[in-house]
Amino acid sequence: MPRFIYLDSSDFSNLAHNAENIEFATMRKLLLQGVADNKIAVPFSYVHLSEMLPTVHEQTDYAIARAKAIKAICQTTVFVDPFTFHRTELRHALDGSYEPAEIVDELARFDGKWLPGFDLVDRLKGRNLYLAEECAGTRQRRRRYMREREKLVQRYISDTAKLNVFEDPAELRDLVESAFSGKITNDELSLIIERKFFDLETLVRRYHSTKSPYGKMKESLQSMGDMFSSTYSALVDITFDVTEAAKRAKEKSSAHDLIDFGVQVIRDKLLLGLYDVRKQYAHRLFKEDQIDERTLQRALPLCQSINASFGFMAKRMLSIFDGVMTGSISLRKAPKQYKSSDAGDAQHISYLPYSDLFRCEQRTSKVLADMNMFQDGRICDTPEVFNRKLLNLLQT
Repeated sequence: MPRFIYLDSSDFSNLAHNAENIEFATMRKLLLQGVADNKIAVPFSYVHLSEMLPTVHEQTDYAIARAKAIKAICQTTVFVDPFTFHRTELRHALDGSYEPAEIVDELARFDGKWLPGFDLVDRLKGRNLYLAEECAGTRQRRRRYMREREKLVQRYISDTAKLNVFEDPAELRDLVESAFSGKITNDELSLIIERKFFDLETLVRRYHSTKSPYGKMKESLQSMGDMFSSTYSALVDITFDVTEAAKRAKEKSSAHDLIDFGVQVIRDKLLLGLYDVRKQYAHRLFKEDQIDERTLQRALPLCQSINASFGFMAKRMLSIFDGVMTGSISLRKAPKQYKSSDAGDAQHISYLPYSDLFRCEQRTSKVLADMNMFQDGRICDTPEVFNRKLLNLLQT
């Protein structure tokens, strides 16, 4: 299996819009060569897509350029969405079969299918477009054949239109007519439609449509974002409540040794609270099933992806607490220390344990270094560092 190289969303943006820069020109060349030689695979993720999609129509051209960059570099390699990623990891940990090298096959796909749980395309594959044409016979038989044929065509077009990928209805009709006339097979027709549906440029163009399934994609992204945002908000609320209480206690006391001990106790309680949010998240991943608490306590420490993601968020919270307590951050200005992108970074970090090279911003890299997590050289916080490590990897 090729080695997995995970890029930051900013890399795709720069590869699309800053290609003349020497570092990104080199990056593109190395990535394309590595993929062509089957030495590396560069998966995109649901998180990349959520950060790629335009929030307003005026950003569509910019987003399409980024989609083209993702297609060129990643081709059809995709990591499953973070929730499926975490659920798969936890399921193996719960049943005692967790081996990172073994489960990566379930976490990566090579067919470009980025939308989880969507099977309309698969159902279309089973649709029979063959209708035996009656040989020489009466005009009435011929008319009956033409009526039945048109019904089949219309039914197939109606079902395919639900995919909302054809801006020109005539294009779809021509394809279906080609299948009926034998110019292409049913499987070839299904493959054309499937590729068009999962094409990232089509996704960008049709994203704002209210019709399904791109509406479903939008809802899915929003739901995923809401779940992470609500989890992140819970972490923030816990941190602020504890930090305010500790700050007030420290300001009112003159017994420095005693208050320092008390602050440490409060910090430890905060850490436990942050871990409890992680446990609640794990329970929500399997909302239909009740997970035994003791089993979860045993399984959760094994889950590298979940722990990387939540460990990053917890570290951000503790850095705010420590900053307020030492005076380097004022409590009044503390909210500004919480970046709105932190939740997105935490989702990207879900893929860190299963990536041979992982690109991120320097701020994120510093937090990971403070956590002493995966300090084996896989984290690359600048394009220059990434290009050097990628070249070394390709030469081994």
